[in-house]
Amino acid sequence: MKDNDLRICPSCGGRNKAKWEFCVRCGESLADVPVGVREKTAAEAEPVVDMDEPFPWRGLLGTAVAIGAAVAFWNFKPGPPPDPGLFAVPRDPSSVAPERPKAPLSTAAKAFEDGSNLLSAGRVAEAIPLLAEAANAESSNALYRFTYARALYLSGDPAAGLAALQAAAALDPQNASYRAELGRALMEAGQSAAAIAAFEEAARLTPQDASIARSLAQLYQARGENEKAVAVLRRAAEQSPSDSRLLLALGQSLNKAGDASAAVEILSPILNRNPQSALVRSQLADAMFTQGKGEEAIALVRDGIQANPQAPSLQRQLGSLLERSGQLAAAAAAYREYVRLMPSAADAKELEARAASLEASTRRASS
Repeated sequence: MKDNDLRICPSCGGRNKAKWEFCVRCGESLADVPVGVREKTAAEAEPVVDMDEPFPWRGLLGTAVAIGAAVAFWNFKPGPPPDPGLFAVPRDPSSVAPERPKAPLSTAAKAFEDGSNLLSAGRVAEAIPLLAEAANAESSNALYRFTYARALYLSGDPAAGLAALQAAAALDPQNASYRAELGRALMEAGQSAAAIAAFEEAARLTPQDASIARSLAQLYQARGENEKAVAVLRRAAEQSPSDSRLLLALGQSLNKAGDASAAVEILSPILNRNPQSALVRSQLADAMFTQGKGEEAIALVRDGIQANPQAPSLQRQLGSLLERSGQLAAAAAAYREYVRLMPSAADAKELEARAASLEASTRRASS
């Protein structure tokens, strides 16, 4: 994707197509993120999270941690129960049992271990041949195939990585993590129908997983199926009622589905807990405006700007609300302030032209 055709997730740095509303990597909402560049202020970049929420698996570091745990699990074999006399003082040195030697790893297991260690160290090119050897030697081993797929993605070969991910998911069809990773890969590849099928299966296996629910809802929304998006997010919210990201996505979906009142009811408490979040403030203001509370929505955005004058996305939202309410001169001023704060944004030229058009309209009306 070209830089001017993507959105950079403020939470994890993931690259997303401009039309996507949630991050393909971590599920964070992109509704308030400009196309082409990432937000540059701390308040803009800070995600809405609960402290108790597990940190999602992201990037090479997450891969290294997950692979290390997987290697330990895969190579662990329970031994015999402890000897009842283990802690007794032996009467004769000959009674002490010799240390049992560790069983040697198979060729495939050794290749997997060495490849995983290299991958964890960031030596992807060296890891790939070893992981390929392990995956081919034990073709029914889903973990080997999945780890090989991750290495291929990290090496910049998404087509081969996708094929390996599909094989891993087929080998272990009850593994929700494999299904979710496959869904994300299919999203990145633009195969939305297949991605929906993968995420639907992952959601069936783990209905409590909020990130899977957000990704599935994003795909539904991209197809205009807002009611389906609301349904899947409601089910997930029943399992995780304190997940702010999930509730934010639900509020956005409700607003898109035409239920602005329910959206306001969901989003208001989130803003009370996270008053510094420009994203939540913008989404709540939009729902309030749709609800018919235009002046209150504008005031809500102005309050956010007063608290954080360097928040460009709030200026953009203020311009939109003012324009929709007929306050063209004020809308133009807000758009120009956004451009001043974010001159390199992909939509900066568009909004600068929009501001000029609104100013011209205002002059004609006054003459």
